[in-house]
Order: sequence, then C-alpha cells, then structure tokens
Amino acid sequence: MRNDDSITSPRPRRLWLLGGLALCLNLLLTACGGGGGDSAPSPGGSTPGRAKWTYLVYMAADNTLSDMADFNVQQMVAANSSADVRVVVQGEQSTQYTPSASPDTLRGLVTRGNLGLASMGRNLNMADRQTLSDFIKWGKQAYPADRYAVVLWSHGGGWKADKSARGVLQDLGSGNGLMSVRDVAWALQDAGGVDLVNFDACLMAMYEVAYELRHAARVMVASEEVIPGTGNPYDAVLNRLVANPTQDAATLAAGIVSDYDAYYRARNRDAATLSAIDLTRLDALDAKVRETAALLQANLATERLHIEAARDASAHYNYASNHDLIAFAAELSTRATDPALRAKAGELATAARAAVITSRVFVAAGSTVAGSNGLAIYIPSPDNTTAEELSAYRATLASNVAVAGGKTWSDFVTPLATGSTGPGQTVGSGAFAYVISWDNPDVDLDLLVNEPQGNWAGPAYGTSSVNAFSSADSYDSGERFETYTANDVLEQGAYDVFVHFAGCARGVPACGSTTVSVYRIDPHAGDTQAVLLGTRLMAATPAIDVPFSPFANFIAAVDSNQYADWAYAQRTTRALTVSGKVVAAELKQLPKSLRSGVQK
Repeated sequence: MRNDDSITSPRPRRLWLLGGLALCLNLLLTACGGGGGDSAPSPGGSTPGRAKWTYLVYMAADNTLSDMADFNVQQMVAANSSADVRVVVQGEQSTQYTPSASPDTLRGLVTRGNLGLASMGRNLNMADRQTLSDFIKWGKQAYPADRYAVVLWSHGGGWKADKSARGVLQDLGSGNGLMSVRDVAWALQDAGGVDLVNFDACLMAMYEVAYELRHAARVMVASEEVIPGTGNPYDAVLNRLVANPTQDAATLAAGIVSDYDAYYRARNRDAATLSAIDLTRLDALDAKVRETAALLQANLATERLHIEAARDASAHYNYASNHDLIAFAAELSTRATDPALRAKAGELATAARAAVITSRVFVAAGSTVAGSNGLAIYIPSPDNTTAEELSAYRATLASNVAVAGGKTWSDFVTPLATGSTGPGQTVGSGAFAYVISWDNPDVDLDLLVNEPQGNWAGPAYGTSSVNAFSSADSYDSGERFETYTANDVLEQGAYDVFVHFAGCARGVPACGSTTVSVYRIDPHAGDTQAVLLGTRLMAATPAIDVPFSPFANFIAAVDSNQYADWAYAQRTTRALTVSGKVVAAELKQLPKSLRSGVQK
C-alpha cells in the first residue's frame, strides 16, 4: 500500500499550469527542448551522449494512487535538469480514479518545464515482471549513463500485500495484479541490474525484500512503515542529484532519506520512516539471521516467553507482523536466558546495523514506529497471520530456501506463530486452563484474566497474549463458553480470573440473568481432572454479583468505576514451566461442547 488515505497536503489538481502550458500525465506531449538541452525521443528512440545518472521512474498508478502520479510528475517537471541527469518515466493511471487519464501506458523523458511522455499504444500490465524489465532495458539503451536508479512507485506491502505473496506494484486494470518481490528481483537482474532501487511504496524496508534484491542492485531505499500518498519529494531529490551528479549510489540514497524526512517533518506527519540499505551486506546479514533462527527454534520451548516479549517490545508497523529487526535482536539479547542465544542475538543486531547506511524516523508521541532502525523482519503472532500466509512465506522467498541443511527464518516463525516447538512437535494446552460456560443463550459473558504485569487478557482482548491463548469471544462466536489456556512458559506472578456480565448476546434486545459455571484444570493445584470451581447467578444488576471477598479492594484499585459487575473466580500463581500434556489430557474430560474451545 501507499497511504493514500492519510495525505498530509491538499490533494493536487489533475492539471497544473507551468509557463502558461497545461500539463498532465494523461496528455500526450512532446518536449520542445529546455533544461539541459535534451530532446525527448519516441518510446523506442534513443538520445546520444552518456549521462552520469539515469533516474528511471516506474509508476504503476492504475489504482487509488492515480491522482498522486500527477502530483509527483509535477515535482519532476519543476526540478532542475541537466545533460548529466536524465529522468525517464513509464506510467499508467486509472480511468476509474482519474476519468481524464489516458487508457494507455505512457513513456518518455521529463526535463525542467517539459513533460515528454508518449503513448505506447496500449495498456500494459505494470504488475508483470517483463514489463518492468523492458522499461529498464529501454531506459538504459535510450539514455545511457554511468549509473542507474529505478523508482518502483505504487502500492506495496513488504514481501506480501493483503496476505498474498505478491507485495508491490498494483495494476487494477490488468486484473488487480501485484508483483512479487521475487519477480521484482528477476526483472532488475534480467535488465542487467541497477545501482539503486527506490521503493516509493509502503512497507518495503524488510530483510526479506532486501535479500531478494541483493544481486539486482547495490543500494535499496525503502520504508518500514507506510508511505504517504504524496510519496517522495521528487523536486528536492532531483535537485540534489543535479547539483552533484558524480555522487555514488550510497550518497544518493542517503540524500533521498534526508529529503524525505525533511519533507514530512515540515508537514508534521504522524509517522514517517525511510532508510537506505547496503545490499552488498545482505549475505552477511542473512548468515546471522539463519544462525539466530536455528537457536531460536532449538530454544523455543524454554524461551518462548522471552522471544514473544522481545517481539512485542520492538517497533511494528501497519502490518503488525512486521517488526524492526534491530530492535527485536537487541531486546532478545537482554531478555533471553540462554547465553548462546543472547550472544547470537547481539551479533544479529550488529550485522543488521552494518547493512543500514542511514535511517530517519519521525514519529508523533505514542507511535508504534518509535525505536525503528531501518530494516524490518516478519515475526507474526497467532492473531496476525494464517496457515496459508505462513506457507506462502516459506515457499516464495529466497531467504527461506534452506542451505546445506541449515535453518531459515521460516523454520522459527512458523512454530512461534502456531504454538509448536518444531516440525511435528505440538505444544500442549498449557500449564493451566480456565473455562466458563452458562445456561442462557441470550446472555454474553466474558472470561477475563489480569496477568502479572497488570495486562488484561481473554477472548474479549483477542486470541492471544504473551502468556496464553484464548477462545473466540462468545459475542462473535455465538457459543456459550469461553476459555483461557496458559502457555507452557509464562510470566511469574498472579493470574486473577474474573467473569464479567458483558450484556446481551449479539442481536438480542433483552436477556435477563444466567448461571455461570467455572472450570479449572491445573495439575500443580492437585487437579486430577477438570474441576468445577462453582456456579454463580449473574445479571446486569450489580447487586447480584458483587465481587467475592477478599478481592473487592483489588478490583476497586484497578478501576473503581468499571468493576461492579465482576465476579472473582480463582487466583493462580505461577513461577515455573510444566508440560502441557497433562492439561491437554484433562481437557478431554470436559463436555464435548466445551472442549473445542479449549484446544489451541
């Protein structure tokens, strides 16, 4: 994606005036000279002479970003130009979102005050890898240079988009297609490679993406977070390049990052990230990723809590499964108990820092991107991934191809997200479990647990926490039960369990009272089977279910205004790790209607 719904400046007009001439990307114009004296050839023509840089902009705008293509081309036309820097564009807009747009794909040279785009005679599939390769080959032949940069301008989603394995360059007019990062790498390599690849698309600053492109470019510019619809400030970027056309790819990349950061700081953007990545460092980084993955998988049974805590403490982005790699590794190096894992996590952080040329982060207070360092990695939790996504992650990326029997990042994140410790090893249902069931189908109750760090967990708060898995919320599932099942490894401290009368079930206007039953399974409390702790009448009237003594003061201290209708069920303290197999066996003794909700 690009964040076209959060544009921080006014939406641009499709037409703008420049020197008295109305210019628009959908107008088929020929250049009349200007800037550095370049002339614009036909889409298949050539220009003599060799520049220092050719800046190729591939604008897949046949989508909701269509108007933004005009805005960015306007910036290019306003920028300085010279014979040393050629700016070449291939673009396509959406007639749905920009009715006046050309239905064809356009291509040509942009110089100061001149937009030399001509129709290619048809609408190409901008999400097809051959189209991208052909554009780069044409640009190199028509406008030869010492160095080449290619901008991939469109929606993006890292290694994926909308839980598919195709992550960037959307073309709605050609079947809503997106190009996979593997196909991006193929296209760049097929065209002979480039010095710099700049993703003007969301969420592309990922280890997985960078590794895919390591043989296709020297430097990558991308954002860990979403990019505003207005994208890169092309006038500032091109002016900087024209002023110093002999700069190398790393210097140009750092300038793009600096200009982008300044542009959105001036507009007080809520959050903006951009970084430059040295792709020549990716093989070394990948070696540390694989070594860390092997130790993480080997220690998952004992280190799961610390791994999840490190993940949750690291910056994350619009796709919540994307976490800052350096922040995660640094957190893990202090939280893990295994000395080898701590040391390897430190090495991973060092290797990742070495790959980041520069990173700029602008955040408002409380933003989840605070603490970003320039490169993200996929670390999903059960509530933000699926089995299909995990399978696609393993199957579609070069970074997940096993080398000489070693481990890949997929070998670690798959069991992390699915609750297993490795292939064929399923974690039991946890150290203890609580189940509530009730008799009135018109009532909605919530099973809620206050965990040791003061966090509330349970179905109403989502399907998982650092310490446990929960069933679906009964309000959504329509069932008359809810469960909280602890992980094998969990935080030390008190787990205070409550039942809350949430109200009536979905679609029920009036519901009355209900009798709730509370079950516990806890081998360390001496349970040899599922234990019925008791039953209780509950209703919306607080007088019926005043909190049990002696915990009324605890409830009042948590929130004196919200807990009049909570009933205390049980308090469990944990400071150890146990096998979940005992609990899993005991869960089978529950009524069949409850068992399905308890199992992971």
